[in-house]
Amino acid sequence: MTLLVIDIKIPEPIRGGNLIEILSNEGTSFISFLISFVAISVYWFNHHTMFHYIKKSITRSYS
Repeated sequence: MTLLVIDIKIPEPIRGGNLIEILSNEGTSFISFLISFVAISVYWFNHHTMFHYIKKSITRSYS
């Protein structure tokens, strides 16, 4: 599994600008980052759970 590298640029400071409006220009980058973060998190959690059960079954077989 590979990590998604995203170029998120820091917006120029604008006086009186709304933060949501300023960050909306980078919306697709944030959505891509969020999707990849969730996918990697699910993969890691499943991997961790699988090895928990493997360790548990090996321990039972040697007892």
